[in-house]
Amino acid sequence: MGVALPGLQAGLLNQSSAQVIDGSLKFDDDSLNYLSRTPSSVGNRNTWTLSWWMKRSRLSNNFQTIFGVCDSGASYYTQLRLGSADKLSYQEKGSANGPVFETSMVFRDTSAWYHCVFVFNNTAASNDEKARLYVNGSEITSFSTDNRSQIGSTATAWNNNVQHNISHMRPYSGNFDFDGQISNVYLIDGQALGPENFGYTDPLTNTWRPKKYEGTFTQTSFNNGTTWSSSLTSNGTLQNAGNAFDGDLSSRAQTQSPAADKTLTFAPPAINFTQKLEVYCDQGSAVPTATWNGNTVNPGGGAWVTVYTGSGTLSSTHPLVIDTETASQYATLKGVRIDGEVLIDGLNGSGVNSFYLPMDNDDFHIDKSGKGNNWTKQNFSGTSIDPDVLKDSPSGAVSGGRAQTGITTTSSAPSNYPTLNPLSKGSRVTLTNGNLELASSASSGNAATMEAYATFTASSGKFYAEVTNSSNRTASVSSGTYSGASASIYSGGGSNSLGGTASGSGASFTTSDFLAVAIDFDDKNVYFYKNNTLIYSVTGYTTELDLFFADRVNSSGSTGTSKWNFGQKPFKYAPPQGFLPLNSASARPETVIKRSDQFVGVTTYTSNNNTLSVSDYQFQPDLLVIKNRDTANHWGWFDSVRGANKQLSSNRTNAESTTSGDGYGTGTMNSFDRNGFTLGNDVGSNVTNYPSGDGHVVYGFNAGGNKNTFNVDDVGYASAAAAGLTGGSITPTGASVGTRQGFSIVKWTATNGAAIISHGLKIPPTFIVVKDIDSSTFWQVYHSSLGNTKAINLNSANEASTATNHWNNTSPTSTTFSVGLNSNYLTEDHIAYIWHDVPGLQKFGSYAGSSGTTFVNLGFRPALLVIKFYDGTDVGSHAGWKVIDNQRNKFNISGIMQKVAWDVNEAENGGTTISTSEGKVDFLSNGFRILDNHSPFNTSGRSYIYMAWAEAPASNLYGGQSNAR
Repeated sequence: MGVALPGLQAGLLNQSSAQVIDGSLKFDDDSLNYLSRTPSSVGNRNTWTLSWWMKRSRLSNNFQTIFGVCDSGASYYTQLRLGSADKLSYQEKGSANGPVFETSMVFRDTSAWYHCVFVFNNTAASNDEKARLYVNGSEITSFSTDNRSQIGSTATAWNNNVQHNISHMRPYSGNFDFDGQISNVYLIDGQALGPENFGYTDPLTNTWRPKKYEGTFTQTSFNNGTTWSSSLTSNGTLQNAGNAFDGDLSSRAQTQSPAADKTLTFAPPAINFTQKLEVYCDQGSAVPTATWNGNTVNPGGGAWVTVYTGSGTLSSTHPLVIDTETASQYATLKGVRIDGEVLIDGLNGSGVNSFYLPMDNDDFHIDKSGKGNNWTKQNFSGTSIDPDVLKDSPSGAVSGGRAQTGITTTSSAPSNYPTLNPLSKGSRVTLTNGNLELASSASSGNAATMEAYATFTASSGKFYAEVTNSSNRTASVSSGTYSGASASIYSGGGSNSLGGTASGSGASFTTSDFLAVAIDFDDKNVYFYKNNTLIYSVTGYTTELDLFFADRVNSSGSTGTSKWNFGQKPFKYAPPQGFLPLNSASARPETVIKRSDQFVGVTTYTSNNNTLSVSDYQFQPDLLVIKNRDTANHWGWFDSVRGANKQLSSNRTNAESTTSGDGYGTGTMNSFDRNGFTLGNDVGSNVTNYPSGDGHVVYGFNAGGNKNTFNVDDVGYASAAAAGLTGGSITPTGASVGTRQGFSIVKWTATNGAAIISHGLKIPPTFIVVKDIDSSTFWQVYHSSLGNTKAINLNSANEASTATNHWNNTSPTSTTFSVGLNSNYLTEDHIAYIWHDVPGLQKFGSYAGSSGTTFVNLGFRPALLVIKFYDGTDVGSHAGWKVIDNQRNKFNISGIMQKVAWDVNEAENGGTTISTSEGKVDFLSNGFRILDNHSPFNTSGRSYIYMAWAEAPASNLYGGQSNAR
């Protein structure tokens, strides 16, 4: 259980750390399906908590109601909704007009699950605590609109005895309902609870996972568990006394009479307090008094007023007395607060409307809290073959344990399943029904405008999907993604551009036929079926790109519809032997890094011009790359092979500098530590700890440690031979090699000629950065997407250049890499930083620019992303090495992400080469998406390389997945 947050009740101790959720309920605004309930009793309209998991389908479509209550005339309402800009807002009319708040964060990830907790607590002392939102366990504190100060004392419409809705907002209809899936919904009436009551950070994966709420659904106790009932007495008429202590500040106990002086006495069983006693009264026609134990205040005016500060007991011996002081006037008592907590009569109100809807079975409308607060189905029409409840689940197949991925024709394992991807489709494609149905319109454009791809894929294993189509659409397998596909197979025409051996022919089909496609990533085979009969296959395909299930048309200008099933619904036919549905459990690679934060980390700090220790990593770094965000200072590259006090700067060609004696200050980088690093006292214009008060960002990478001159997987060796670094023509002079994470640092002395150097890794590198550390020379970069005849400079915005002497016209092998004879490889010392792709940890690839948006599937949620233009119409100095990360931008925003660039010393989003108008990039659970078409990131006719490191894998070892961002 997490630590309780200020102003919120803690979860119970010893809660279970995982929950398997068997599925989720599908909502589609075109179907107008929703759940409704009208409470028979008014609950606590001042304090309540909603928790839910959701997976979005349609984006930017008017607004979409998640939870809503509204009277027929819309004179008052409460609404939690996603707006047309994909921001989540809390709307309240009555206590506040328009949005109470709207997040700066945008919710544009359609491939995975968000967990949201909304807490309304009108009794809280500060405005910021009266309405709070948590996403994936973290509180949202940045709002594009924040009117929480207007909440005032009036209760919400939520928990009133009027119709409540899930995925609907009465009296509105059509296009205002939620599109997507919802699961595991809790309402806790009368309690303000933190997200730790409903989820936890899984220590195995460092992702936010569901857990079952084990607290109480009804707040029936106060003062050490003693159930109490208010005792309200008066020497005159007492109005509405029954609602006085239900937590609703609009309810009241009232004294009123024109003939005599009236008082109201609150004398419950003994309630002890240690901090203060407060009272909430309306002034009425005169200022009332409130007296307790001889202490008298005037509490009128509709606000909390302190009667006594200190410790005491509220009881029949020492009651609270409200007096109007004159015969013709009256007072209203609305609430009493003890030590910051509003008193709720345990027999009268709070908790009556609590409910729990798992939404993972056919009885999704039945309350499982034990309180009997069932809901009514509206317009649901699921069948056994097309159910309302899908096996799509935020928990994974087995949260905290190895995935179970078996399937029959009638059931499948709970997990996160792909759909057709609204972020990776043609412009003339419309997706509905949870993005499992597709329609395309006739067009004079090409067939590419009517394509759609699955939200994620796999790199190994065997997978099966089914589809029913009209005659103009085909089930397909395509490589790349929509913006960069280069090869495909069409089932309808039987065409093949993936290579390999094709057999069979594309058969005709009608809307009554079931098509299926099966991909064997291990043996590189693809099979197409019609009504369970094999009709076409390609064996031994040769493409090296990622393959996706895809939906395509036979020709341009065609119309058509299709319905897909990736396994979240029962299959029509049993998959071929050994083939599974594609989901986050079954798509897990054979080897995947459990926790990427044990090898790669991003953090920020503020400089102080003094010794400063930063300990935010889960590893001891071997490479640190640091940039001042606020000032145009140089980059600092420090590694454990050269020594902590040796600095290189990627924005200049300078030789290595020793930071204790070159004018940059003593001890710029003092040491690499167990969980971070220690900076020294900079006195010059260096990047790491100067000037005082500047913000910095630092990227840390773990290689093989630094126990000796040569290090492999945290074991130190005295010689290259002992470390196994003997495969090249030059013997390295130092190394740190991490074979698990695919990253090594190698140092060697050049011999004025072409050379072969051992890198220590077991897989051919895909990204290499080389620098002569003794001379002022260019930084040379090898990227597998460019090939072995091209190189690109890290210290400039230039395009890739073609020359065989960069890498000696030789691609890296599983043991060595090659360098050629040129001015950068003289008889001097060199350092190389070497990576290869690792599933779930890092990926180095390329994409073709487009005139619209571009989605790139990484197989993980990125922590660090670097993008570089390399070919096409020159874009000049703006085409540098743009760097975006998950710490300077903790969530996706509607505007420009914060950027720095490896090749310039300019401050964050500053200077002349880092434009503030370019770079609308979303980090997603399985990759990244570029939303604009600015030339340094995404323009038709230009090509780009990327370097990406993970925050969490899209599919982890335990059947779970990264959270939506």
